[in-house]
Amino acid sequence: NVIKLSSGINAEYGGIDPAYFNFAAIRIVRRKSAVSLFILRFVIQSIQEKDMGDLGATKPPTAEKGLTMTIDAAINRIGKSPTVTMVLVATLAMSCSFVGTLYAYIVEFTGFIPEEMEQFSCVSQKCLDLKSKFVLDTGEVNKTLYEVATICDSGMERDIDYNKYTWDLSRTTFAIDFNLICKGSSISLLKSLYFVGGTISLLLSTVLFESLGRRKTAFVAGAIGSVATFVGMFSPNYEMMAIIRLLQGFGNFTAYGGCYIWVLEFVPEKYRVYYNTWSMLIWCIGYPLLVFISYITYTWRNIFLVVSIVTIVTYIPLLILPDSPRFLMSIGRVGEAKTVLKKYANLANISLELDGVTLVVGENATKTESVSILTRVRSTKCFSSLKSDRNSLTYLNGIGTGCGTY
Repeated sequence: NVIKLSSGINAEYGGIDPAYFNFAAIRIVRRKSAVSLFILRFVIQSIQEKDMGDLGATKPPTAEKGLTMTIDAAINRIGKSPTVTMVLVATLAMSCSFVGTLYAYIVEFTGFIPEEMEQFSCVSQKCLDLKSKFVLDTGEVNKTLYEVATICDSGMERDIDYNKYTWDLSRTTFAIDFNLICKGSSISLLKSLYFVGGTISLLLSTVLFESLGRRKTAFVAGAIGSVATFVGMFSPNYEMMAIIRLLQGFGNFTAYGGCYIWVLEFVPEKYRVYYNTWSMLIWCIGYPLLVFISYITYTWRNIFLVVSIVTIVTYIPLLILPDSPRFLMSIGRVGEAKTVLKKYANLANISLELDGVTLVVGENATKTESVSILTRVRSTKCFSSLKSDRNSLTYLNGIGTGCGTY
């Protein structure tokens, strides 16, 4: 059906032959194929966008002097056909998203509670009484005695009831170092404190984004989380680890929010859902990465060290990337906002001239940049009428031409 549809393009008018369109549509409806319908709609949209691009190919897409252009209009024009470079820049900016996975689940690998000890020595009568219950007829001690569940259920405490304990473990855990093997709720609290820090971030980050900017706030917050993780390598007790978890949550949620907003402010509206999905896929990279780090690192302190190094590297692109043009406009730096948009247009291989154009944030202009689109149209065959009002221009397509509505 897509092949038939493509072969029905009318080269003279740049449109789609209604006969082929109807034939393909009827076949799809009969077969109830959602995939085919998606492909059909994609092809139609691609053809229409190509037609409009061909009509203005003889002149670079520039804005006319004396007109007013919104930020969204400029972004939509620049990002109409995303290039590989643009996607890579967005990926670099969103690379901080997988840091959240590392922070959220790091306790699973550094504070796990082992199942059993190798041995211990009793120093209290309580311990001796418990041990006597596990002595076998052969005189040997049942290994069940050394299980953490047995120790915790009996209420024994380290250095009070037993000492000289050893663990048959190839990896260390702060659950042993901080004497938390019988305090599973304390480990759970450490996991939750990360999200408590994230909640604090959600309450404060909006103010920070509007006052300092998305990029700077994201970098500073990311640095806070990375430094806190590095300090966690030297954490001597549970209380210190709790503070580190709060800082990790605050730093990562703020950094991720800043990176996320920064990217979406450079993405046309129709592509934002795809970039949002892409950011979630990047988030998922953190799962296998954390497993790999924990696999090659045998001590929990070194896991904190490696994770801190990885996270700080992901925030380095924020030192190179420019501020969001929307933020620059909000603080009155219009010239810098135009410069950023021009550089962004270069990534898309588009020439965007903004000299003499009034750049605004909202859609409150009396003349919109749509006027410049009309001046670039070389053929009038696609349009049968034109309707304009104070704030916008609407193009009404001719019957059967397939030029679409802009």
